[in-house]
Amino acid sequence: MLDLDSIKNKADLLAICGHDTQLKRVAATGGGEYAGACPFCGGKDRFRVNPFANPGRWLCRNCTGGKWQDVIAYIARRDNLDHQKYGDLQEICKRATGGELPTTRAPRIVPIQPAYESPGDQWQAAANEVIEHCSNLLWQTEGVKALEYLKQRGFTEKTIKRFSLGYSTGQNIAGLWVARGIVIPCSVLGRAWYLKIRLPAANGGQKYTGVKGSKPAAIFNGDSLYGSEIALFCEGEFDCMIAHQELNDVIPAATLGSATNTPDLATWGAVIRPIKTILSAYDHDKAGESGAARLMDLAGDRVQLAPIPEDYKDINDYYSAGGDLWQWIKPYISGI
Repeated sequence: MLDLDSIKNKADLLAICGHDTQLKRVAATGGGEYAGACPFCGGKDRFRVNPFANPGRWLCRNCTGGKWQDVIAYIARRDNLDHQKYGDLQEICKRATGGELPTTRAPRIVPIQPAYESPGDQWQAAANEVIEHCSNLLWQTEGVKALEYLKQRGFTEKTIKRFSLGYSTGQNIAGLWVARGIVIPCSVLGRAWYLKIRLPAANGGQKYTGVKGSKPAAIFNGDSLYGSEIALFCEGEFDCMIAHQELNDVIPAATLGSATNTPDLATWGAVIRPIKTILSAYDHDKAGESGAARLMDLAGDRVQLAPIPEDYKDINDYYSAGGDLWQWIKPYISGI
């Protein structure tokens, strides 16, 4: 997997930009800032380079609207490359470092036999009882606040029932302890893989916990991907469910459960391999960037980045603010 942080830090942004335009030091703070004519629009005194930031950054008041960008964005613009395509991203990184491509780990070796299997039959029976009990409880008096929370986040009743969302008061069900909170089950082809609990807000900062025996090495909403040539991968279940609700007629949505999860191809190859285009819409944070890189490492140039507008953390944040998911995704699928 490409180590983008290392690549950005290794790149000599001052030399790269200085090759394309004459730069003059205009400030000494933070190690120094340089200015010159923009190599893209030609405008004078609107181009800035701060090579000593971490990582180095540049802007043009015209071309970037005054927003700082990194060396990858600079080379992509200069050389007419698409950093959302993995092959182009590799070439950009080579040009940024003079040919060196730092990686964070060795290339993935795909095992012949599936590395993961769903939990055994005894756990399946118990998990199914949990799902049935909690999905019923959500619509009872005990689940009023949880149901209200889901609806406030934009979920329709159809979506809530489609994903068998439920509510637990914090109890032992069929031999499994289920913490208090919203129950999010993950089942693929009739087999339950994990039960995740969205904890109440006042829980010391922890948002989620799992039910003992769960195996998170699954693709949430994986059933929707079978037979599809395009798919949208996002970071968490809430993002996935909203995307499914709003875009299912256009593109199926799925998630690996978190930015740190990577699907095993031997287990999920029948789902992943036929997909010709995988759109990656991970969160705007370090974990999201890492998750997108894992997806690229797994599926190569089939992955295209489809970032949510920068003012929003994730799909759910964008949707809750009134964003139109169709208008967001349309440019990324128009040529497919």
